[in-house]
Amino acid sequence: MSDTRRTAAPDNPASLGGPAPVLERVHRVVALAVEPFELLAEAGGLLLRLAAHGAAIEVLLVTDGVCSSTTVARRFSRLGLREVPRIRLGLSRPVPRGAGNDVLAALSEIVGFDPDPGLAMLAPAPLTVRTERAVLSRAARLAAGIYHTDLIRYLPADAPVRQWATRCPLTAEEARRKRYALGLPAVPADERFFVDHTIPAQRAGS
Repeated sequence: MSDTRRTAAPDNPASLGGPAPVLERVHRVVALAVEPFELLAEAGGLLLRLAAHGAAIEVLLVTDGVCSSTTVARRFSRLGLREVPRIRLGLSRPVPRGAGNDVLAALSEIVGFDPDPGLAMLAPAPLTVRTERAVLSRAARLAAGIYHTDLIRYLPADAPVRQWATRCPLTAEEARRKRYALGLPAVPADERFFVDHTIPAQRAGS
């Protein structure tokens, strides 16, 4: 596992909340992604917003995608997350179904033995047509259960609508930064994710 630099929830969440409750209590985010472009395209605005509210962000990239490390660094810098630590697991694509233990071990190494309150996991939501996402989502769910954290799972803009998904409209500046980072003429007007609050409730009762 190479390091460029460093700063059990159910599959269907029991309760939901919009962006504001998450921002209020999250002080540290460990973001997990199959590859960097997907993370920035689906959750770049949310990462910007969390960072703006003072959350420390660390990113675990399971594969390098089609970008060089220089290109990845440039995309994060253009988004406005120049100083965000990015840890590269370096797995090949497609991510094998049996890679979940490696991903979970990497997450545990990043999180540490006894993390402070306010930690949240950010991971891709599983999609039927993308088994790679299911591997990562499952690992994040297990890590959230172990560490008793919030679990935020992001969706692509063209994914089938899910009744529990929260829409997070982008500000004009967030949209501009995403266009610049991704090199696209336009990006969707909002991002979609869902938040699992059952883990913090479990922690409070323990």
